[in-house]
Amino acid sequence: MAPIQLLSGTNEVMANVATTSGLVTGAAGTLGAVLPAGADEVSLLASTGSAAHAANYLAVALADHAEVAQYGVSLSAVASTYVMADNTVQF
Repeated sequence: MAPIQLLSGTNEVMANVATTSGLVTGAAGTLGAVLPAGADEVSLLASTGSAAHAANYLAVALADHAEVAQYGVSLSAVASTYVMADNTVQF
């Protein structure tokens, strides 16, 4: 059996990914909704800048969540390797 700390850490990472992904996905509509710009240049620049920032944030969040999910998969692989090695070696 894999160490309880390893299993606990794996479960915690995957739960964190699921929770934060849900939060970011839920906020994506709000972040992507750009208020219509007024007739002046400042309003146009503000709404354009806000839209660009929101798109960048969502792209970075997606990439970061993919990396953390990969970390969770790696932890899971370590746990299974530990179990295989532990079952192979008989004292």
